[in-house]
Order: sequence, then C-alpha cells, then structure tokens
Amino acid sequence: MITCVKIVKEGDTEFLFTGSSDGEVKMARLNLSSGIDHVLTLDIGLAPRSVDFMQNTLLVGLSDGSIKEFQLNGTKDHPKMSNLIESHFDGETWGLCMINEKGTQRYVTSGDDNILHLYDIKLKKVIGRGYVDVTQKTVVKQKGQSGGASTQSKYSDSQ
Repeated sequence: MITCVKIVKEGDTEFLFTGSSDGEVKMARLNLSSGIDHVLTLDIGLAPRSVDFMQNTLLVGLSDGSIKEFQLNGTKDHPKMSNLIESHFDGETWGLCMINEKGTQRYVTSGDDNILHLYDIKLKKVIGRGYVDVTQKTVVKQKGQSGGASTQSKYSDSQ
C-alpha cells in the first residue's frame, strides 16, 4: 500500500517520491518523453508517512514518529542517513533535561519505553541513546486498569 506521495521540481527535473507500507521509499525521475525512470529504492524498515526533497536532501517521516534525513549527493547505492528526530513511540516522554556545558547545547529525553535520547541542538539530531536496564518482569497494562500514569506503554508504571 502506498502511504505517501510527493512530486518535487529541482531545476528542470521533476522527481516522484513514494513511500509504502513495506518500508520502502522509491525515487523516480519524471520524463515527458520516456515516462518514469526509476532512480533509487531505500529500505527504511518502517512505513513512511511523509516524504519531502530539496537540494539533494530527502526527509522521511516514519510511522514510529521519527524523521530520517538522507543525503543523496550522487551516492545512489548508499546515501548518508541521519536520525533527525527519534520519538518515545512505545509511550510518553516523561523527562527532559537541558545540558549547556563547554559551549555544547544538548538535551536528553526519557520515556516510559525505558530509552534515553541525547540530542545536539546545533546539529539538530540524535547523537546518542541509552537503555534503562529492566530486570523486573514486564507487566502489560490492561485497558481500563486504574492507578499509575496514563500511557500507551507495554511496561508497568513502576518501570
């Protein structure tokens, strides 16, 4: 199933981008004389929800709330990929801490998915991640269960 479509004009060339539920993003060149010429297929792994392209930079918004950036500077086989935004998809973001040391501007987020994300504000991307060691048995909350925070997480509120 196609989940997103974008047509972008760069100079005299028009490009068609499609994202599909199989986790692929395809790029094609639109040509009035020969039709559609396939340029690139990227296996993202998750269903893209949105795509956009400008000056050799492709942004892909994914179903888990993350945004990936691809630099397509002539490297069709292995474009450079960066994670711009990573979400706490399994639940809510519970913690946020700004870090301003030695000229760096960073922040850390934590969520009830037991993951920590370290962002660099100047670079506008995630530069590190960590995982909270969970040794207790995971308890799945039941719909309508009282107590604890409102959450979408599969982890109990004590985690």
